Amino acid sequence: MLDVSVAFPLPLPDDPNKWDGWSKYNSSNLYERLCLDPQENPTNEAIEEHCRELLRWWQKKLPLKNQPTNPIAQLLGRGLDESSRYLTEARMDLLDPARRRVMDNELAAQKQEQAIAEFHKYLTMPDRHRPRRRSACRFPARPRVHPLRLRRRRPQWLLASLLIRTANGRDSRTSRTQSECR
Repeated sequence: MLDVSVAFPLPLPDDPNKWDGWSKYNSSNLYERLCLDPQENPTNEAIEEHCRELLRWWQKKLPLKNQPTNPIAQLLGRGLDESSRYLTEARMDLLDPARRRVMDNELAAQKQEQAIAEFHKYLTMPDRHRPRRRSACRFPARPRVHPLRLRRRRPQWLLASLLIRTANGRDSRTSRTQSECR
């Protein structure tokens, strides 16, 4: 959420499949809504320009609102109705210095919490995440299968060889002959 990929190509492409900035119109991060990078500390002019371009892009898409079967209209969905409200709200909050300072402090706190959680994850690595020792054998161990299931899975040629062994007087389970078993 904090790593904002800033891709704001001017002019904005008409096809929403070629650009994913349109889908962030309702993000909780105000900078992300306007496709801005909070670390660059955007100026008021940059905020105004991004908001204006995004509103213009959404305004071009408004005729699609009357075409519910159009795939692009289905892709854009509720953004056709709600985008202007969210973008204007983001612009107003970022242009007000007090609200912007609060937003910057929240983003800094979230970034710090994320860094602490990431550090804690590496510090207390559970046993299941530790690398296993490699065995000397190159091949993985065979899965344990119940003997009855194993018999059902034997190929026909193997069953034929077992029948031949028992017909010759040898017990297939042991190396003893049937006369020795008595």
